[in-house]
Amino acid sequence: PFTPYTTLKLTHLAQRIFPAGILQALSGDATLGPALVHHPRIHKISFTGSTATGQEIMRGCADTMKRFTLETGGNNVGIVFGDVDVAATAAKIAGGLWFNAGQVCINARRLYVHSSVYGAFVRELGRVTGVMARDMDVVGPVQNVMQYRRIQAVLRECQELGLRFVVGGDGGEGEGLFVRPVVLDNPPDEVGVLREEIFGPVISCKPFDAVEEVVRVANESSTGLSAIVWTADAELAKRVSAQLDVGNVFVNGPPKPNAYVPFGGHKLSGVGVEYGLEGLLGFCQVKSVHVYK
Repeated sequence: PFTPYTTLKLTHLAQRIFPAGILQALSGDATLGPALVHHPRIHKISFTGSTATGQEIMRGCADTMKRFTLETGGNNVGIVFGDVDVAATAAKIAGGLWFNAGQVCINARRLYVHSSVYGAFVRELGRVTGVMARDMDVVGPVQNVMQYRRIQAVLRECQELGLRFVVGGDGGEGEGLFVRPVVLDNPPDEVGVLREEIFGPVISCKPFDAVEEVVRVANESSTGLSAIVWTADAELAKRVSAQLDVGNVFVNGPPKPNAYVPFGGHKLSGVGVEYGLEGLLGFCQVKSVHVYK
């Protein structure tokens, strides 16, 4: 029920390309999804959304043993090593963090910065974010009122706990579902803003010293959708990428999937992949025909 009308417009455009009946859009309330999942003539479900809804879909698909691909939540990490250009990296990270008001499933929610550059980096990230936050047309609104209220509740908890806001934290922005971008400085590991996925313009920064330490902390999450690694050392990036228990790692750039590369999550972040040859084959029904002479 919260899908924007722009999706219907995209469907209309696509229907000009595909043969009639190939692509259809159905609209309805919260009963539509379960009806599709349980329908005996639908043989594959592909879903992007919350982990809880993905688990419900898995249970529903069991009735007809239909196949499914799930891309669900992720409390993603960004790791910034001490050899980066602080100003350039902070600017690039900020540009990705606040795009679409932070409502990008593979955006970093937890940003671990090497202690040798932590102070300078957090100050620069706050400065760049403050400049961007002045233009809410760039940041955009939160998608629906329930998500807006959840973000506000998280921010109130952070204020009550006395956490340090580098920038943001002053509530909404006039009319509409606007939230100013928030950068938090070193919140405790046990607080909700670090433990849960906050689907909005909120990022928590934490310092680290050792590679092993940051990899361990990153992998403690029950989800494993994506991670971003920033370093000038290609071998270090390769080693850390291999150790992170996530489905997608982006090195020295924003989290931007490629249609030719498989995209999926580990742990509670999903089942199967989209994109790439593997994603395409997930929509194919395999049949073997044995002919004897």
